[in-house]
Amino acid sequence: MDFLEILGRMGISEQQMSFMILITLLAIPAIMLFLVIFIIIGLAKTAYHKNHIKIQRGRVLNNHESKLPYELKSSLLTEREQKFFKILFPVVTKYNLMIAVKPRLADFIESNPPHNYKKISHKHVDFLICDKTMKPLMAIELDDSTHHTAERVKRDKFVDWVYETVGLHVVHIYEYSYDLLDNHIMLRLTECQYCNGFLLLRQKGDNYFCGCSNFPHSCDSTTLQLDDAKRLYKSQEPF
Repeated sequence: MDFLEILGRMGISEQQMSFMILITLLAIPAIMLFLVIFIIIGLAKTAYHKNHIKIQRGRVLNNHESKLPYELKSSLLTEREQKFFKILFPVVTKYNLMIAVKPRLADFIESNPPHNYKKISHKHVDFLICDKTMKPLMAIELDDSTHHTAERVKRDKFVDWVYETVGLHVVHIYEYSYDLLDNHIMLRLTECQYCNGFLLLRQKGDNYFCGCSNFPHSCDSTTLQLDDAKRLYKSQEPF
């Protein structure tokens, strides 16, 4: 029994069969086209949603960043500190020394016993003069009008006491010049002739003179004029 006999028994004529085949041949491309269009639309929607989410995340990130409570400062130093540093730097390099800017006291002072650490952990010095091995030689506090407040005076008194305890010389400077800074550092590098101390620049009225860092506790050295101290420095071996 062939295919036509089967169709005849089913009551389907050849014309009807031809028509059905034609409809099928026409429907298949339409269905394929529909599927392609459906797939393209699906891919387009997926891409749109991904891009939309990315844009929204970018907006959220940008809004979040604009609200962050931090921003980079233009300089580590204030305007007054920058002016001071420009004068201090050539003086320090003249003596082959180093400058540490705004280190914490806890960075160069040990706490004994350790529970005293908190008292110095949040306190800084404006400038710390060190030798080539970064051994601290002198602390410099650049004072301004804020140092006259009761809280600041109390803070400076405590910090100065800490410096005295560890044997670190501190210089409080309000007005300054190249020569003044040069004298301070030169004298710090000049050994006392009578003990293991070093010379300090002292002031009485408008006059400057030099004295031993251990005076009057363990050294009875007489005071020196600046010119004499400079000659003493030149006669010693600088480090």
